[in-house]
Amino acid sequence: MRAGYIQVPRAVLDYGAERPPEVLAAIIDLYLLADRKRWEPFDASQRFLSKRWGLTKGRVSRLLIDLRELRIIDIEPGSRDRPQRLNVHRGADHLLDHPVDHPVDHPNRATASPPKSRTDHPVDHPVDHPVDQSIKGSSRDQLEITPLGPPKGDKPDKVKICFDKLSQMRADHRGSRAQPLKLTKNRRRQLAGRLREYSEGEILAAWEWWHTSTSELAITLRQSWDLDTFLRPSKHDRYQTEAQKETHRDEAPAERPAYMPLTEEEQEKIRQDWIDAKAEKARQDEEESWRRENELRALLGKPPHPRLQVLEGAKA
Repeated sequence: MRAGYIQVPRAVLDYGAERPPEVLAAIIDLYLLADRKRWEPFDASQRFLSKRWGLTKGRVSRLLIDLRELRIIDIEPGSRDRPQRLNVHRGADHLLDHPVDHPVDHPNRATASPPKSRTDHPVDHPVDHPVDQSIKGSSRDQLEITPLGPPKGDKPDKVKICFDKLSQMRADHRGSRAQPLKLTKNRRRQLAGRLREYSEGEILAAWEWWHTSTSELAITLRQSWDLDTFLRPSKHDRYQTEAQKETHRDEAPAERPAYMPLTEEEQEKIRQDWIDAKAEKARQDEEESWRRENELRALLGKPPHPRLQVLEGAKA
């Protein structure tokens, strides 16, 4: 066992703390893999990481993309002959110009000296001489400790915001047939779970696919089911996969025109070509048989077999 430690940036821990435990465990394992490779780029396909971490390929892909946006890793796309390569950044120096939304404690918080009042005495110790009453109130205000980060009350409700967007899209596509939905406890719990696995944009894109896709699955879903089925964890991964597949098909180059029936002239030409090819094959087989027979007769000391030829225009 090697001694020492591995430095993990706080941004990574803050990212993993808001997600299921298996995601944080996967991030820590990624740092262990980089340490074993001596912090050099290493091959790591999504299939390998999915099997190693016990996560789906979709969750692995989203995790790597999030870490790349946090400047934790660099991803070198793979090819048919080589898997993708990951480069995990060591330390946190590269994050100094990339602030995160989470509050970061002072690095020397445990050794920092306590704040002092105008009398230059530490707050934690009593002051022996009397304090001027004219500045007593202002001193007390200066000693008031403010919490790090924004107050809890000002934190935006991501679940409520996403639910409102889903409801608005539902109303836009269904019109007057759509009955308004309420954000119940069960829907809040289901939507919060999906937001831990997918981004808001991915959820909205899958919801758009649900209402606009011409696939048989999407038509059946929007005719028989609603938002609660869409948010169900056992089904949502499939909806995300189908939506991504359709997006990729839309971005792919246009395919060739649909099949058109052949005309009678084209069919006749194909038939005549087939007859000619069959006759040519029979002629070649006959020449090969005649050649082999003459080779055999030459070995036996016999004269070659005469070859019959049909002359055009000759009468029988």
